Amino acid sequence: MVKGSNVTPTFSYRNWIGGWREADTLADHMKLPLFPGAPGRRALGAFGAVALLLAAIGVYGLMAYAVARRTREIGIRVALGARHADVLRNVLGHAAWLLGSGVILGAGTALVAGPWYAAILYNTNPHDPLTLAAAAALMLPIGLSACLLPARRALRIVPSRALREE
Repeated sequence: MVKGSNVTPTFSYRNWIGGWREADTLADHMKLPLFPGAPGRRALGAFGAVALLLAAIGVYGLMAYAVARRTREIGIRVALGARHADVLRNVLGHAAWLLGSGVILGAGTALVAGPWYAAILYNTNPHDPLTLAAAAALMLPIGLSACLLPARRALRIVPSRALREE
C-alpha cells in the first residue's frame, strides 16, 4: 500500500480454467509463482500413471509369452505329479526374479542419471532412498498382480493336450 493512498494493490493472473482471478491477500500473491507448475504436475502425474499402466501391460505380455513357451514343460511337470502350488510357485518365482532384477536395474539407472534431471525435481534429492524404495514398492505388487493371469493359465494346462502340441 502506498503511503497516503487508500488503494490496496491487487494482483491478477490467468486461472488454468480460463478466467481471471485476483490475488487479494499476501498468501494468494505468494501462490502466483507456483501456479504455472500446477498443470505441469498434473500432466507429469498423468504421464506417470500411463507409464505404470504400460509397465504392467509389458510384464503381463512377457509372462504370458513365457507361459506359452513353457506349456510343454509345465504339462510334463503336471503329468509327473507336480501340484498346482508347485506350478504357481515356479511361474511366480520366475516373475519375481524378473521384476526384482528390473527394479534393481531401474534404481541403478535412476542413481546414475540423477544429476541430469536434478534441476527439474522440486524439494527432492535425485538420490533419495525413500523415493527409490517407494517406486520399487509400487512396481513390485503391480508387476506381480500382472503375472497372476498367466500363472492361472499355467494351472489350467492339461498334460495330454500339452504333450500333443508341437
